[in-house]
Amino acid sequence: MSRAINAAERKILILASLGGMLEFYDFTIYGFFSLYFAEQFFPTTDKFVAIMLSYTVFVIGYIARPIGGILFSHLGDVIGRKLVLIVTMLIMGIASLGIGIVPVYAQIGIFAPILLLVLRLSQGLAIGGEIPGTVVYVTEYMPHKSGFAIGCVMAGVGSGLLLGALVNVVLSSLLSIEQIHSYGWRIPFLLGGVLCGVSYVIRKQLHDVHTLDKISRSAAPLLTLFKKYSKLLVSGVGVGAIAGSCTMLILVFMPTYLVDLAKIENSKVADLLLVANALMMVVSYLFGILADKYNRYTVMRLSLFFAILATSVCYYLISQHLAIVFAVLCLATLPGIFATMVPLLVSHLFPAEIRLTGVALSYNLGHTIFGGLAPIIITWLIHNYGWVALAPIGYFLIVIMIALSACYFCQKQDRRDYTQTDLK
Repeated sequence: MSRAINAAERKILILASLGGMLEFYDFTIYGFFSLYFAEQFFPTTDKFVAIMLSYTVFVIGYIARPIGGILFSHLGDVIGRKLVLIVTMLIMGIASLGIGIVPVYAQIGIFAPILLLVLRLSQGLAIGGEIPGTVVYVTEYMPHKSGFAIGCVMAGVGSGLLLGALVNVVLSSLLSIEQIHSYGWRIPFLLGGVLCGVSYVIRKQLHDVHTLDKISRSAAPLLTLFKKYSKLLVSGVGVGAIAGSCTMLILVFMPTYLVDLAKIENSKVADLLLVANALMMVVSYLFGILADKYNRYTVMRLSLFFAILATSVCYYLISQHLAIVFAVLCLATLPGIFATMVPLLVSHLFPAEIRLTGVALSYNLGHTIFGGLAPIIITWLIHNYGWVALAPIGYFLIVIMIALSACYFCQKQDRRDYTQTDLK
């Protein structure tokens, strides 16, 4: 399989990746900066309680993802894929701007956390349609290079995390901790809203793939999914569990884990996470190439076994304040691997007429159930039992076992002919 791409394919990848980058930046900066504004929206004498409440709002954004996935995948399967990519971008930009200007508790009382919750829900709805929509779009546009295409897109999505980490580094160097707590945390959200507006204009240049013109469309894709493909959905969620857990615990939650739970010096964390995010992008791209060159299920299984070793060793090293740079960078390869491998596997499970609905629900439920709840569970275990290493290691081992089982079932049901014949 040649990875050479023509001008039209290059344009599609750039536009899709740019949108994914900006939208994921908007979604994840909440995780980067909630540490700073938690007490302003959830005033309490217990800092731990404030952080837990702030992350509860973060989780609610994750809970909204399957709902957004259902809503936007219905539009994508019935009307067309392009509509999803444009509407989700618009919603994300408005929600990000809203978080950037929302008054805090001292100004409007209980309405402050309520408004924050509503805006976070809006972000969750948008991201629930964005990533599955982008994955399905590029898979159908480049069916014979789907690994490479998804690797490029997920590297672009990962660059949204990199952009968030970079903004964190810049603000940390330009502003004092007091200034960031006071007003500096608003800057990333305002920037994200503006960038989403620009991307919305650019993304309108995309044109729909004509997959749906060649098949009998389902009037109720979600109902069809549950009636005919429920086992595929369960396996898709199981595979998605590892991507959600890695993204949340190793990238988004890592600043809080390192500083507040593992007691690592704050000045070292921002720079380290910036490098970790850059590494994740490179790994996403490389594994897209590997997945096209070799059997993608073999690559996935070997990656899961590597994850067992990496999480066990690296979280122990962090808890002991040993080889922290090595440990964090090693862990950063995992979200890079699974950010590409999971959507690639799931996109080959479902037939075209319900593909976006199947991918969206699998991907978002995996992230919501196993990723969204992870910070609360692990923070609670560390706070109550002091399991700084054991809590994340045990959580990952459970998720990896689930993903391994689901991977086996996915391979038996792989519909690679759907992504190659019904798209011609």
